[in-house]
Parts: sequence; structure tokens; C-alpha cells
Amino acid sequence: MNEEYFWKIIEESKVTPLDSKKGRLTKLKAILSGLTTAEVVAFHKFFQQVYRNAYSWDLWSAAQILYGGCSDDSFTDFRYGLIASGREKYLEALQNPDSLADWVELETIDFELFGYVAVKIYQERTGETEWPKVDVERRKISGKKWAENGEDLPQRFPKMWAKFGS
Repeated sequence: MNEEYFWKIIEESKVTPLDSKKGRLTKLKAILSGLTTAEVVAFHKFFQQVYRNAYSWDLWSAAQILYGGCSDDSFTDFRYGLIASGREKYLEALQNPDSLADWVELETIDFELFGYVAVKIYQERTGETEWPKVDVERRKISGKKWAENGEDLPQRFPKMWAKFGS
């Protein structure tokens, strides 16, 4: 699995009527079901690396503004949704989290189930309940955390704050 093929799969999963979450899950499952088990594992490994690359305080700050507070679990769901949004939006958000204000909506970015499709296919095919060890680079969170009371968020992310802040 290389970067181009990974993002091609993500883009192909977006071709559904009205681009609904259920439709996206169905489409991604259909695409991944056409791959070998080894390719499904490779997709998941790449997915996990892309997910970990989005582990930054700046993105978490943007999610904090969007959700009005953001737990670890919510930040996971946010990053899954960011990946589901496609390569261009993902990379732009990594470089400039404030750019999320141009397109993100709470109803569409929160996409927990998108991160589990490959795992479910693997489990269905193998009967295994555990996922094989996926060796991906572990990262410490990068960037600068928001102030405890959030007073720095309007200045750091003015577009996000104007659209979603309280």
C-alpha cells in the first residue's frame, strides 16, 4: 500500500448518493472487500499512520472549538472524519487547522465508524477477534496546547472561532 493508492481508496469511497456516512461505509467496505487480506492489513496500517500524523495540539484545538470541548475519543472520531474528507482537506488541515472553518461541519467530521472498516473485514475473513500487530510510528503530540481556559483560541484560530466559538 502506498500513499497514492491509499488516498485513491479514500476518494473512491466518497462516490455515493448524497455522500452519506452510511453510504461511505458501504462503499469503503465494498472497495476493501475486493482486496486481499494482506492488502486490507496494509490499508489499515497506512490509515493508522495518517491518523497518527494528525495527532497535534493545533488540530485538537480546532476540534475543541468545533465541539465546544473535545475528549480523547472525540478527537479520534474527528481525525477519522478528517481522513475520510480526503487527501487535500486532510493535508490543508494539518498545515492550517483554521482552514477547517471553510468546510467542516460537526455532523460530517465526526466519523468514528470510518476507522473500523478494515478491522471488521479482517475479523470477518479470519475469524480473529484481535487485529494483527500493526507496526506504525508512534508519535508524541506535536504543537502547542491551548490555554487551560481557552482564552488563546480566538487569536490562534480566528476563522474557526468566528464560525463555531462561544
